Amino acid sequence: MAQLVYDLTVRSCDRYLEKRSRTHDQMVQAARSGVQNIAEGSQASGTSRNIEFRLTNVARAGFEELRLDYEDFSRQRGLEEWAPVTLTLAMSSSHFLAPHPNPSLRKAKNVAFRQ
Repeated sequence: MAQLVYDLTVRSCDRYLEKRSRTHDQMVQAARSGVQNIAEGSQASGTSRNIEFRLTNVARAGFEELRLDYEDFSRQRGLEEWAPVTLTLAMSSSHFLAPHPNPSLRKAKNVAFRQ
């Protein structure tokens, strides 16, 4: 999931923000740091639960900052704010179940959406 957030952040920032802007750099680095901290925390889990816990919390805090950057971006441009979405992995299949505002995308290949 963290890798998906990173990939989407890079694509969004490249498309909607000037590549040399501080906001672009800050958002991409926050997403990248989240991925790295989760990976390092997973590696440390075999040796230290405390380090794993700390790195996971650092990643969580970084993703929270990234979320706030997305909110600022939307607010400053007068864009409609979407309600938070919770993704869950269906245990019996490889589909993600999540609410989606666009009915035409609910039946996309390999993706199932639920409202």
